[in-house]
Amino acid sequence: MTDLALMAAHAPPDVGPALHPFWVFDWEEIWHPQVAVCSAVLFLAGVLCSAAGIGGGGVYVAVLMVLGGVSTHNAVPLSKAIVFFGALASLVVNLKRLKEAPARKEKSVIDF
Repeated sequence: MTDLALMAAHAPPDVGPALHPFWVFDWEEIWHPQVAVCSAVLFLAGVLCSAAGIGGGGVYVAVLMVLGGVSTHNAVPLSKAIVFFGALASLVVNLKRLKEAPARKEKSVIDF
């Protein structure tokens, strides 16, 4: 289905094709073994990249393209989102450890 036909299909009947339609999620694409393998490898890569202290964007792009079959145009923004949410998770963990550090008499993880 072309983009114009997709826009026309999701536009209200009295308005015509929408200029900026919302993305319609297709659940049929989720239930493939390729998605499970790509998700597992992305999880393991995320754990390793977080432990190493690197963002891992290049690793995520490669995994998404090779195992996930995603185009470069879509893999790069997905990689940026994965890095962003990984950084948020690391921040939450480190702030929790910073809050608990005085009670445990340990040196802070974050060096101010």
